[in-house]
Amino acid sequence: MLGVALSARSLPETVVVGIDFSRASIAALNAAAAIIHPGGSLLLAHVSPHSLSRRGPPATLCALYNDSVHDSLARLQKHVESTWDVRAESVVMSGAVVPELRMLLHARSIDLLAVGKSSDLQTSVSLGSVPTALTRVAECSLLVAPGEFLDRAN
Repeated sequence: MLGVALSARSLPETVVVGIDFSRASIAALNAAAAIIHPGGSLLLAHVSPHSLSRRGPPATLCALYNDSVHDSLARLQKHVESTWDVRAESVVMSGAVVPELRMLLHARSIDLLAVGKSSDLQTSVSLGSVPTALTRVAECSLLVAPGEFLDRAN
């Protein structure tokens, strides 16, 4: 699904992709990369669970999680820049997904937000709770890709 902002007049030049490393978020990345303006800027945004920073697991587990996320984002960033004509960067936030992504959208001038839709628990007609909430708060274009998009793209 692609919802285009009324203000959009060209291909998106600044894109945020919500990355949780699921098939659906990788599908969202592929779909966004297919429509981003050549030379555009793509931001890989990961929101780690708030429970990791509060009363969650021991510090060593949190450190392992954070190191793994940063390493995975760095590899994904290299892949993006070597595959598509875009500049890529990444950011890791902590908290609830929708409020964190909303703050990121407001802090930067973003043309498109791309997220994945897990089809494991929802029917094919349901967007899911995070994409539905993002349709209410995003003031930019919104792309929601199901994990099955990868199967159809290959």
